[in-house]
Amino acid sequence: MICIITFDGSFNLETAEVDLFKREFIKYEADLFAIHSVALRAINGDRFFKVYKNTNLNLVPLISNGEKKVYILSASQEPKL
Repeated sequence: MICIITFDGSFNLETAEVDLFKREFIKYEADLFAIHSVALRAINGDRFFKVYKNTNLNLVPLISNGEKKVYILSASQEPKL
């Protein structure tokens, strides 16, 4: 890990705190990173998933009650949409 960005309730970049440092992942972070990586490889190797013009897929890995999931959100690259 290289940095941690902490947002307040507004998610305003101007009020966000940035801590720059280098350290190894803790187990939970490593598990989230692994889940994200597996999902990304699956998406890139599968024709079922399609990324449309001016959009990105945002992968959100979660571990809850021992269950591992990845939510896939579509986001616009266009400002103010």
